[in-house]
Amino acid sequence: ILKTPHHITKEVVKVSTKTVQEVLDDIINYIQNHGGEFINWYIGIAKSPLKRLFNDHNVIEENDFWIFRKTETTDDARFIESTIIETCGTDGGTRGGDANTVFIYGYKKSSATKP
Repeated sequence: ILKTPHHITKEVVKVSTKTVQEVLDDIINYIQNHGGEFINWYIGIAKSPLKRLFNDHNVIEENDFWIFRKTETTDDARFIESTIIETCGTDGGTRGGDANTVFIYGYKKSSATKP
């Protein structure tokens, strides 16, 4: 059980796998509802999204806007990542992860986050 990225409500949910379209919709809707300018967001994939968000990217759990979702396969995660980066214009790279990477994550960049 992990905390939902909707950190304001502090809901607790089970991480479940969604379809590619559901994950795309979730992330795009979250961005639009929490600061909307895609250029101000970073999108990536990871095996451990919370570690990437809070340790590697310096996202502040309680104050920053962030989201992650689980996909069925690494190919799904990579497809969603490249679609959002290339179509919406977010920051991020498309060469991360490995064959076991099934999580996609995003966060709104701030002066504290890297990048």
